[in-house]
Amino acid sequence: MKIKEPLKLKIEKAQKFLYKNNLIYENIDFETEINRFIHQMELGLSSNDGLPMVPTYVSGRLIPKQGRKAIAVDVGGTNLKVALLEMNDFKTRIIDIVKEPSMGKTVPVTFDVFINDLVRKIEPFLKYSKMISFSFSHEVKHRNDMDGQVSYLSKEILITDFKGRLLADSLKQVIKKRTGVDVNVVLINDTVGVAGSMLQHGDEFQNYFGVVMGTGANACYIEQSKNIKKIDDAKTETMFINVESGEYVPLIVSAIDQEFDSTTLMPNTAILEKMVSGEYLGKLYYFLIKKTCGEGLFSDGFIQNIEKQEPLDTKALSVLYKSKSSGAYVDMCINNNDVQLLYFFAKCLIKRAAALISIQIIAISRKIYQQKNAPICVIIEGSTFYGLKGFKNMVMKYIEENKNDMDIKIFSVDDAALVGIGNIGLALE
Repeated sequence: MKIKEPLKLKIEKAQKFLYKNNLIYENIDFETEINRFIHQMELGLSSNDGLPMVPTYVSGRLIPKQGRKAIAVDVGGTNLKVALLEMNDFKTRIIDIVKEPSMGKTVPVTFDVFINDLVRKIEPFLKYSKMISFSFSHEVKHRNDMDGQVSYLSKEILITDFKGRLLADSLKQVIKKRTGVDVNVVLINDTVGVAGSMLQHGDEFQNYFGVVMGTGANACYIEQSKNIKKIDDAKTETMFINVESGEYVPLIVSAIDQEFDSTTLMPNTAILEKMVSGEYLGKLYYFLIKKTCGEGLFSDGFIQNIEKQEPLDTKALSVLYKSKSSGAYVDMCINNNDVQLLYFFAKCLIKRAAALISIQIIAISRKIYQQKNAPICVIIEGSTFYGLKGFKNMVMKYIEENKNDMDIKIFSVDDAALVGIGNIGLALE
């Protein structure tokens, strides 16, 4: 008969497993990671090394026009949104919106099918505005005419035949073909949109930037164009830079992270994103639990049961973390040790993700911070940041402990990305 080990001994073994696999969030050296992140940003501004630091050619000094309307298109990792927005009294409001699951998430689609589907959703709004601000939440190579081509797709989206295709021009041409209407289309990124949600309040802060922590993970801030050494065709003094921070490779990437990465559609890309974002966190947790089953931590009955299960989504992981003793996988547990180990490993990945997001926020803040009376404004949007139990408070705690003397204020804006996408359209209308 197999003797059940005390929970304390199980947790000690689990802790040793984490140490062995470089998965201990308490061991993160914040100062080292912050400085390394800044260095990667600097490299990316002047070369193809480091973080992508994608120039967007969107001026950081845009002012949305009062009393105008614009169409916002937000192609996200989970949902597609098309909306009509209007600004009055310095407030941008959504007049009407269409929201559907993003194409290519469950079934591959061609680029032409994707664009035509977008146009069908845009057509009803064309009688109100001919200005379309088009956000595409994957890595794009932007041009100074505010168009661009997809570099690669992330978040497990699969659209074929996109190589060499201009996004804004393709949308414009199909609209003209289907409706006979000439429109103005500008291409941006959803993280630019998040930052852009505060355009009308820019004078209240010394600087501001946007962070997306939802299906994917990214950040965007305003840079002096003269500091972007890898381009020579900037038309404005300042420019939103799409950091593509999900591409950052932390020092604490573990062998388990690397093995998990090899199972995704695009291995060796978006390493940070696969450690923190809603698309991957639940799947990474499942992968980690399966790995620990070979370490003699869980009961034999649980190991047999977990083999029959599918990976969690991050929402289900949040339920498990919130309750500590109920939710996904718990009904397969044979004893309380199994239940407590499930919670222990969930806490490990969630706190690590919170630490990594706070490092990104502090690093960008430190790069642009000046000693002024006004604070830096950080607008954060994303279901993972606000929906994962306790995650926001964890990030705030890590920021407070490691920000030094910087004045950093975190803000949330309802539908920030969509409002910001609309704001940019309203400024360029």
